[in-house]
Amino acid sequence: MLLSSGCSKGQDAALSPEIAQSSYPLFASESTAPVTKKPASRPADFPARLVLMRFLRGAGAGNPKVCGWVSPAYDEKAYSTVGGCAKWVASISPADRVKLKQVTVPVATGGPKVWTVQASSLVWPKGRPTTPKATVFVLRKPASRWLLSV
Repeated sequence: MLLSSGCSKGQDAALSPEIAQSSYPLFASESTAPVTKKPASRPADFPARLVLMRFLRGAGAGNPKVCGWVSPAYDEKAYSTVGGCAKWVASISPADRVKLKQVTVPVATGGPKVWTVQASSLVWPKGRPTTPKATVFVLRKPASRWLLSV
């Protein structure tokens, strides 16, 4: 029994020589070449900016674990005491929490082991919160991870 498609009017439709000899598979399951995605290139400052964004958004969520991204020197300078970061996170007003949770960090300067982010370059979709009061954020990578530093 011969099945025919609607476009060949019941006749056997021969493949053109170009298609018949093509190296292109007819079905995705017949693919011989592995599909590889080209990795998206990210700016060199991306990891540091990501840490600052996660720190600020996490503080907005009321998560004291974000203080793990704070160096002891920064903790003492910014919050007047070691361990002051967790107290600061707990004291953030509900209005500021909403604003902190939506911050983006579009740009940092410096590199490769030290990046600086100007507070004025942060993007606050819901308006700038009253805290933190820093005018600049310095991120350093002293070992295997980025930390807010002095």
